[in-house]
Amino acid sequence: MLWPPRRLDMRAVMLGGTFLWSVMQLRYDYTGKSSLHRLQTSVANMDPASSAPSERYAETQRLIREEKARRERARELRAQGLSDEDIRRVQELERRTKAAAAPQKGEGERGTLETIWMGDAQDDWKEKRAQKEREALQEGGGGIWGLISEQISDVFGHGEKKAQEEAARRKKENGNGENKP
Repeated sequence: MLWPPRRLDMRAVMLGGTFLWSVMQLRYDYTGKSSLHRLQTSVANMDPASSAPSERYAETQRLIREEKARRERARELRAQGLSDEDIRRVQELERRTKAAAAPQKGEGERGTLETIWMGDAQDDWKEKRAQKEREALQEGGGGIWGLISEQISDVFGHGEKKAQEEAARRKKENGNGENKP
């Protein structure tokens, strides 16, 4: 097909079709699924009704439902003969009540992204790190380089050194050599 003269005729269509059929057959033999089957699956997955909505879509839909409910509530209050100012006060009171009843993220709780980013680090990690740096500079032994190498070994050792130090500390506290939690 690629030899000159290049033209689209019955010979080119036959060679191209045979080539595509052979590729699809090889794919089916190796994977158990043909290219057409994969194409059908991909098209079926593109159907918005079959796919789960994203978080942003779900949040937007929740906000739209809340706004519709708020407007419906305002319509009901107007039907009862309340003024616009009274309606605003009632809605503000309902909003505050709902916000107070909703569970709020506590002081020590973290969001998912913050947990992934910070790991098991405490909230006062900056102060502890600054204290370690001051101690390292006063001692003069390892200095800053010792701190850096210790942090790198913690990362690659997954905290094994800390676990060993904790076990040694517990052993020392118990005095009899037993490792009790």
